[in-house]
Amino acid sequence: MTGGRFAQANIWQIFISYRRPQRDETGAFVGSKATLEVARWLKGELENREIESNTGQVFMLRVFVDEDEPSHSNWRDKLIPTLEHSRAIIVLLDRAAVKRKEGNDYLHEELEWLVSNPKRTPILLQLDTVSRNALIAQPKFSKWEHVHALPCFWDAWKNESRDEQTANLKRLIGQICESIRNLGSLITLKKSKTYVGLSKVKQTRENPRQEQERRRRAEHSLRPFF
Repeated sequence: MTGGRFAQANIWQIFISYRRPQRDETGAFVGSKATLEVARWLKGELENREIESNTGQVFMLRVFVDEDEPSHSNWRDKLIPTLEHSRAIIVLLDRAAVKRKEGNDYLHEELEWLVSNPKRTPILLQLDTVSRNALIAQPKFSKWEHVHALPCFWDAWKNESRDEQTANLKRLIGQICESIRNLGSLITLKKSKTYVGLSKVKQTRENPRQEQERRRRAEHSLRPFF
């Protein structure tokens, strides 16, 4: 792809919604920090990636992760416009994400905004086997009963072979890109099993620098967090 076309690509903003892992009084993480690792990994994989829409237009992805943003006293004022202008919202689900915290809970504010906008379908990534069902069991999220959560068993995948890890991550990115391309719509279970990643050139593209960097990382290590 030429640099000119890459530079002229339209922008699709992608919002990553997740529960930040808890820290103790010393600042050390308590329990799994998988959601943060996945959010960072998605940022690295999706940022500046190009996707061709159903109309043939090419869109470059920009990924919003709140870790990258400075603290704001008016965070809520910034949150809603960011959600409104996002092409897709990717929600990382684990046990901690399901339960609303006391006081301000920006994750659940994001989820409640989503569920109040019926035209917006979230892309659910499930980091365990129970969180998706636990979330939709709550009456206010029961509207998402039809939404299939993509498996993202991050901690479990770390114990698999390098080939299995690569296949899982490649399939997951392929499913996410397909869903972004189709307005965050649900990928059927049959399609999620057969779609193995980035083999469809018309759907996702990388510029030469991205491809070179991704290959260099793959030769050194599967992924930064594995």
